[in-house]
Amino acid sequence: MVTPHKSFSLRSTPDGAHFEVREADSPDELVREGTTPLPLFLARGSGFIGPAQYTIVLSKDGYEPRSVELPTRVSGWYWMNLPFFPLGGLFGLVIDPLDGAMWEIEAPPPIELRPIAPE
Repeated sequence: MVTPHKSFSLRSTPDGAHFEVREADSPDELVREGTTPLPLFLARGSGFIGPAQYTIVLSKDGYEPRSVELPTRVSGWYWMNLPFFPLGGLFGLVIDPLDGAMWEIEAPPPIELRPIAPE
């Protein structure tokens, strides 16, 4: 079963980076912030049928700031509604876009920060 939220652990190399998560279509609105590593729970959808698009900005003293966009795609589980269309798959084909469960947010691998080069 796919839930309307994606859960994953946000990690960085090195640990202890400050992060901010923002929706790509509302960059002024902060979704979540914290220090890595930390579990994140992000909504998969944004409105009817639209995927949520997120940007994560990481920073740490002595390291260059880094910005990463989280890729979003249609979940493979969403297509499993089609074979069951006559037996209730229509319900999933309609509800999954409404609650965002039709989308999959790809969790990033540990995000590597580069040390600032000495001048």
